[in-house]
Amino acid sequence: MDALHVAAAVSVGAVEFITNEKPEKSIHRTKSIQVISIWSNTITSAPSS
Repeated sequence: MDALHVAAAVSVGAVEFITNEKPEKSIHRTKSIQVISIWSNTITSAPSS
């Protein structure tokens, strides 16, 4: 389900994705969008365009 949410966010041009998933979860491995976790203000950066 996380992959579908990330794909939907990317498809509408979102620049960041805010989630309640812990930083060690797989959603933070995506390289297509910046992922922000509310668990500890953790930000996983997407590559610069």
